[in-house]
Amino acid sequence: MFYVGSAARLERKSFFVAGLAKAKRLGAEGGKAAPININLKSTLATPKLLPKNPNKNTKFAAFMESNRQRKVAQIIQEDMAEIFRKQASESKQSFLVSVSDVKVTADLSIAKIYLSIFPAELRQPIMKEINTNNAYYRNYIGQKMAKQVRIIPQLAFYIDTTMDDVERIEKELKGEGDNPIL
Repeated sequence: MFYVGSAARLERKSFFVAGLAKAKRLGAEGGKAAPININLKSTLATPKLLPKNPNKNTKFAAFMESNRQRKVAQIIQEDMAEIFRKQASESKQSFLVSVSDVKVTADLSIAKIYLSIFPAELRQPIMKEINTNNAYYRNYIGQKMAKQVRIIPQLAFYIDTTMDDVERIEKELKGEGDNPIL
């Protein structure tokens, strides 16, 4: 391996790939790399710094979750499902609240909780009630997760409308919806 101070490090693989690219530009035939004379002093004197994380500026980097994020999200999802199951059984009204997904930010400070609420007529009053009891839910999660995380995440609740979207698309495919093409 080649090292230049502590600022740049050239590894054999990147050095070899750069050599192949240079060989192709110089006209190597048959897909074989032509021998390249590289002046190591000039190469080492002016190293090309590669970005530390090539995916940093891509839109997919935001969707990559760490194992820690997945574990915390799973714990929150299970605990919130338990709370909503207990509340639904104690309630006089018959409704179902399911936790369809939980997304946690990289610093574990915010948890976005997506809820499916059935029947659809009770969505707004139930969401209003859930948002007013947000401190209670965070306290409950904090008691369950106290040994695993330093900071208990802020909880943000959202209605998950994927089932409604599926129903709407199925109706449109059957010709029952308001699709102008069918």
